[in-house]
Amino acid sequence: MPMEMVVVEWCGDKVPEVSNVGKVSKVAEVPAKPLQAEPKPVQKTEHTTSPETEMAEMDSIQTEETTEDRKPTTTEETVVRPPSSVGEVQPIDEKAVKTHWNAWIKMIEADSPTMVFILKMATLKEIVGNTIAMSVEYTFHRDKLMNPETKRKLEIAFGQLLGSAIAIDVEVEKSTQGGSDSEQNAANNELTDLTAAFGGQVV
Repeated sequence: MPMEMVVVEWCGDKVPEVSNVGKVSKVAEVPAKPLQAEPKPVQKTEHTTSPETEMAEMDSIQTEETTEDRKPTTTEETVVRPPSSVGEVQPIDEKAVKTHWNAWIKMIEADSPTMVFILKMATLKEIVGNTIAMSVEYTFHRDKLMNPETKRKLEIAFGQLLGSAIAIDVEVEKSTQGGSDSEQNAANNELTDLTAAFGGQVV
């Protein structure tokens, strides 16, 4: 036997059989565990407030309540005004004026006796709308009655009696007819008494 064949045969006996060459063992699959977030412990912090801060907060609340209580409330008020300043102007009746004429003079007498004398000598002339027109014989009588303050008082007083706003107008009108002796004497006596009351005399 040739020497080469012996060597080959001998080597062939010593070479181990490798049957698992090229085979890869299958690794067992391990199921993945789901990741869970572990809750972190929450640290509780106590809110501490100093006594001074608590007192300041209480004062602030009380101040707000007091402010709410002091808010003004809207109330409806009924304002009573004299008839001459409010109300719709309505025509007045001549009969009503004549009916309340004496009562009107008595109302004025308590406030101004001198006006009473002039009003007694005045004559109701006409009524136009809500205006009472009177006539007097003397200019100074008209000036007295048409004085703004006096005129306002006369209008308010008569307006209260009639229940409606009125206006007064005075004109000077000389008497063309002489009255009876008794009427003239009565007028003269009233004028004399009034003048004497103020320390004067009739000229």
